Amino acid sequence: MFESGARRSPARTASAVLLALVALGGVLAFLVIGLLDDVDSARDTLTGSDFLARLGFSFAQAGIATAIGLAIGLPASWLLSRGGLPARGLLAFALAAPLAFPGVVVGLGLERIADGQIVPRALVVGAHAIFATAAVTWLVTPAWAAGDRQATEDARTLG
Repeated sequence: MFESGARRSPARTASAVLLALVALGGVLAFLVIGLLDDVDSARDTLTGSDFLARLGFSFAQAGIATAIGLAIGLPASWLLSRGGLPARGLLAFALAAPLAFPGVVVGLGLERIADGQIVPRALVVGAHAIFATAAVTWLVTPAWAAGDRQATEDARTLG
């Protein structure tokens, strides 16, 4: 999976690029059609202070959740990749379990927790942090497990 020097075939690369362009084109078409439908309303929405405050919160919570995900996920990935941990399987399951739930289900769960009120921002950041931790663990653990342990020991020896 993580072979060094592995090359993709040109056909596979081209199909991946084409798929990405089609997906991006669909999103852009959706946005352009929405903006052209009512230009004044779109301009008011995009320049309103409420929109900018929500956009700022979105970026802030994404940054905080990513930092938390990295702070928890990287050490957990290191522990899981090194083996020898007594409850390794249970820890791996607990860290990967959030990926089994669609985001809509988590959103509805947050809404139910808030009992119809506005969801507290800490819950939103917490939910994103849980997903970020799961994603970091899922992606980093195999890469670190595939690493050359002899090279790591050599680097430690050399300082």
